[in-house]
Amino acid sequence: MNLAQYLMREQLSPAAFARVIGAASRNTIHRYLKGQRLPSAEMMRRIQAGTNGAVTPESCRQYYELQRARRRNHRLRREVPMRFPWTRKEYEEERMAEAALRAMMEEARESDQCSPPLQAAVDELGESVTVDLKARHFRLHGRPSEARKIVQEANVNRLLRGKEPIKYPGVCPIHDRKPAWDKKVARPEPDDSDK
Repeated sequence: MNLAQYLMREQLSPAAFARVIGAASRNTIHRYLKGQRLPSAEMMRRIQAGTNGAVTPESCRQYYELQRARRRNHRLRREVPMRFPWTRKEYEEERMAEAALRAMMEEARESDQCSPPLQAAVDELGESVTVDLKARHFRLHGRPSEARKIVQEANVNRLLRGKEPIKYPGVCPIHDRKPAWDKKVARPEPDDSDK
């Protein structure tokens, strides 16, 4: 009998069995069950004592070699993994948590609205902007865009019409930005003493 069969027969979880044999954690037992690690000689003695001789060192080695061969053989990898009694509960809980998360993501949220500055930019640009708030996507002139770029484009239109630019984080008004080539470099004036 191997360790997995023993734990299923006795309805023991890896955590409970780890406490019985004094293993560091339940992860150690999981690694033995998955065939990722071969128990050391000392741990094999503890396993044999903890199972009252039901699991022998030889059966541990055979189980390890079988699991190792499964990992190498691509046809065996496609098989459904072994389900232990303690994993069914974890699997169901995980599936229910994922379903709850999916439902929560589909619900309408308070943040499913544009911020006032962004809404003003969208109104300014009209049909040239499409907004999908559920997926958090913005398109400007049919191309994917960031909210900041939409506000910048709206500010250009507003400044051309003589209106005040929209204040938005990360966007400075257009008239405050000067290109690097426009900056005047201070040059020292020639001294008259050199003459």
